[in-house]
Amino acid sequence: LVQMSEQPERIPDFAKQKFAQRVTLINRYIEDHGYTAKWKTESLVAWTEALELAKLRNRIAHNPLTFAWTNKAERGEPDYIGVTEMQGLDPPKDGPLLSKASIERSINQIIVLIKRLELLRQEWCGCRDTLRAQA
Repeated sequence: LVQMSEQPERIPDFAKQKFAQRVTLINRYIEDHGYTAKWKTESLVAWTEALELAKLRNRIAHNPLTFAWTNKAERGEPDYIGVTEMQGLDPPKDGPLLSKASIERSINQIIVLIKRLELLRQEWCGCRDTLRAQA
């Protein structure tokens, strides 16, 4: 955001906003300051994915958790997390249990997304710097 808006004084306010509000602002800057249609599309898709992944994060962060095993012996580390929905929202499609495998998949998706967003940021900065040098 700092690099796109070129207004570092806005960072304290930006940091206080909820994640979805920050993504809305970032998407606005992408629409206004993106250099190519391809870059805009890839960036907007990536930030949409970030919002989806944030739902799982929020579900885990804002509700009580119960750790469970699928076998009766209860050996080793738990392989499920039970999430008790306390916010009165519709129950998630995947039910109250999250498997260790599904959580690991989500973690890997987040890592891949972060790397994609960093590449998009670097591409935008390179285009911006090239255009400035030509001016």
